[in-house]
Amino acid sequence: MKKAYIITIKGSNIAIFVRYFENGFVESYHYQTPADPPEQAQAAIKKHFPFYISDLKFYKDNKKVFELKPVTPDLSFKKFWDTYAHKQGKKARAERLWKQLSLTERARAMEYIKKYDNFLYLNKGISKAYPETYLSQKRWENED
Repeated sequence: MKKAYIITIKGSNIAIFVRYFENGFVESYHYQTPADPPEQAQAAIKKHFPFYISDLKFYKDNKKVFELKPVTPDLSFKKFWDTYAHKQGKKARAERLWKQLSLTERARAMEYIKKYDNFLYLNKGISKAYPETYLSQKRWENED
């Protein structure tokens, strides 16, 4: 079964989305970095790039510097639409917004849906945002 992770350097907005084949070798990756990431961060990522899923041990062992989150490897719009499960509003606009997101942003958006649903469950008076609103406002960025 394919696996995917987001590696974030704590205290920065530098993140890497990495997806692995069933054999544990990297299938694809995507960086989300500021225009000019610190050289020290670039060096750490280059030196310890997780080509194999076993290479993630470095990031697990350095929790003070990195955050490692497993995420869904399927980042298709269909998967988002089905997972979000609030089929209201303009689906075509939501799909355009989804396609504009980086792979890292898509993974974070997918990961946050469960937390968002739990928040809504605990706060009964708040309605769930339409999918295009969730995407355009990047609601997953408000999780902290």
